[in-house]
Amino acid sequence: MARLLLLLSFLLLTTPAFAGELAGTWLRSGGQADLDARDAAIATAAESFPALLRGIAKKRIGANAIVPERYIIQDLGDRFVMQVDDGPARETDLAGTPIRFIPDGRTDAVLLSRQREGAAVRSTIESAGGGLQSYVERVGEGLRVTITITSERLEVPVTYSLHYSAK
Repeated sequence: MARLLLLLSFLLLTTPAFAGELAGTWLRSGGQADLDARDAAIATAAESFPALLRGIAKKRIGANAIVPERYIIQDLGDRFVMQVDDGPARETDLAGTPIRFIPDGRTDAVLLSRQREGAAVRSTIESAGGGLQSYVERVGEGLRVTITITSERLEVPVTYSLHYSAK
């Protein structure tokens, strides 16, 4: 099974006002409902595997379908910085310039960002064939992050949403 990549991805902001809407420190507030939705998405994707491999598929997919407890987003005008939990802060420009990096010390990946339908979308594509897309939007006073994980081996992408409140 191809390695899945989970690099929480984010945000192309085309105006400083949009960047400002997402700026701040966000703590996970979705509780068990978020975890249940993630587990259901993993189970659905694993169903496409032969019965003998479903348990292994669930474990591998689950290892990549992390649930971050915190996002920190900084608005720098024409650039922004986003950090997930204690991971590295990633800075990008607002033009969607591809950023190459090595997320796990072994595999090359590219980060692309854009704005779509009032939300920020960041896509990470791994050279080994896996990828992740995060769709980030304000919902009322909170933040919703919808994550989609894809792989050459997955017939059904893994898609789930997480909810965050301002700190």
